[in-house]
Amino acid sequence: MIAAPGCQPLEGGAVEVSWQFRTPAGSVLDCRDLGIREVRLEATPKEPLPAGTALREYRFDCRRDVGQTEFSFPPGRYTLTVEPLCGTGATATAAPGASVPAPIERELVAGQLVQLNALLILVPDALACP
Repeated sequence: MIAAPGCQPLEGGAVEVSWQFRTPAGSVLDCRDLGIREVRLEATPKEPLPAGTALREYRFDCRRDVGQTEFSFPPGRYTLTVEPLCGTGATATAAPGASVPAPIERELVAGQLVQLNALLILVPDALACP
């Protein structure tokens, strides 16, 4: 007889986001061609979080076109923003000239995944990063 490990309850909510880069004319652009390394997801709670709760910043490899957080967000309403990043590691800066979607407000519930679907990031020309 083999004992299966027990399921652990999910303490918080999670967010899944997908993205695509396009020119204003509609051409699809590749992250590598733009010099964009990561896409950052920030979740700002609308109400104060319980004491001792720390939120992590989530960065996803741009080439994956999708990212999902852990189920770590305390339940509540959040403003979610995405930002393309260029550069390397901690010195990454927002890609100049990129137009990202407006912040999105969503309710995060313990054990549930909020999907932001495909977000379109417009880049005015072939070079978003120096």
